[in-house]
Amino acid sequence: MVILYRHFLRAFQQSTSADQTLSLIFRGLVRTGNESLKALPDAWWPEFFRYVTSTNPDGGESSEQVLLEIAETLNSELLEADRWLDLYRICLFSGLFRLGLQVRYKAEGAIKREASSKLGGIRSQCLALAVSLESGETEEATAALERLARLKLSEYKLAQGFWLRDLLCSRTKTTLVEAYPGQSPLEHHAELSMLDAAKGCSIAMVGPVASSVEAGPEIDGFNLVAKFNYRGGEQGCDPLTQGRRIDISYYNIDQAKYIAQHSDAGFPANLRFPVFIKAKGFRAVKKVTSEGRIVRNAQWLLLDSEFHAGTNALVDLFRFEPKKVKVFNSDLMLTAGRYQGYWRPGTKPVNYCFSFSKTHDPFMQFNYLKRLWASGLIEGDARFGAIMENGLEAYVKDLQRAHGESGRQVLAGNEGLPGAL
Repeated sequence: MVILYRHFLRAFQQSTSADQTLSLIFRGLVRTGNESLKALPDAWWPEFFRYVTSTNPDGGESSEQVLLEIAETLNSELLEADRWLDLYRICLFSGLFRLGLQVRYKAEGAIKREASSKLGGIRSQCLALAVSLESGETEEATAALERLARLKLSEYKLAQGFWLRDLLCSRTKTTLVEAYPGQSPLEHHAELSMLDAAKGCSIAMVGPVASSVEAGPEIDGFNLVAKFNYRGGEQGCDPLTQGRRIDISYYNIDQAKYIAQHSDAGFPANLRFPVFIKAKGFRAVKKVTSEGRIVRNAQWLLLDSEFHAGTNALVDLFRFEPKKVKVFNSDLMLTAGRYQGYWRPGTKPVNYCFSFSKTHDPFMQFNYLKRLWASGLIEGDARFGAIMENGLEAYVKDLQRAHGESGRQVLAGNEGLPGAL
């Protein structure tokens, strides 16, 4: 995806005319295996060019509307599933989230069609499983898992798939802590310790969004409190809005590396349950502590994307069969702001449209959280509950208002956020 994005950046930032830009776009599509995207209706790419380069908000909106109307007429059989997914990524890094949602629906149709064919291999079945899990389709998820079993998918992955199917599709909570291939005895012990602490208990998951709501006393009343990227001291522990307590902290790679380089030798040993999103992050802190464990990787059963930290944490917590989980201070990236002190020193501004397209599909995150929320498995504060209640299409519109213009301006070379050149 990064290579595809670079081609689009060059097309817009190193050309002097519409024809030259479109020529460079087509060249990039061919070089990234997406030549079939040139077969979209004739108006598609010229309108896309007008959207990106428009200096008039109304002009951009009119081009977006034309693209939305074209998308509605397209048959999912027009393209292979992978090509629909790449077109979806193009929409995301361009800030066209509403259009991206329509393209994603086409991708889902193509995925189901390809998985049902006799030629559908493991990847096709994994994508079909991802679609059915997001939509809560029990029979379809079961069929995909059974096809994967016949294709000799590993027993460990099958167990993970059936566990997630039960959680998302039938609200069945069970533990998932059996040792997996390659897991160290210390990591497995950490999971068993977490199970002892969390099973049947209440957990507050506190996000990093700045908040003025005085939920701190409620948060501190939970049996366990989970937060993100805790570096020690009072960070993230405002007694009024975040609660004083922290029992579990989830770390991304960058924060783990920063801890390893700058923390005193006692941290995070004073934390009951440090958890690392990636194995690389855990390896980075080994010189500081041997405590902790790694989130079990679920990327193989997701729709060609990864969970972001919040969704990762929630799915991880349910492996330990808590009685209650409530989400605080999280708005699914509708605001890019974080509480003061959350970002590690030296953190660069984030190009969220690029991040969404490269790694963290925002619509997938929403679908997972909505399934957990709608089935009563998680609760949320007023802000989180309102986002869930309003639904996916409203969320997509709000996300585009928050980030779409920035993505368009970066592509056109008019915004001081990092690209990928």
